[in-house]
Amino acid sequence: MRIDWGNGVLFDKDREWADTLQLVNAGLLKPEIALAWKYSLPWETDEDLARVRRRLMPEKKAPNNS
Repeated sequence: MRIDWGNGVLFDKDREWADTLQLVNAGLLKPEIALAWKYSLPWETDEDLARVRRRLMPEKKAPNNS
């Protein structure tokens, strides 16, 4: 378990991330916003979200069926 002081209040960062992932999996939160929050990146504008996608969400390549 990893516990951290967030805004002067003791909280469990791993539990907070698990809760955030539940929101993503339920379709209530964009994955790029979750990643921006986790890594303290800006996410206020479309350009910010595009930057997060480029840096942290590389596209999966289809397997080569040669």
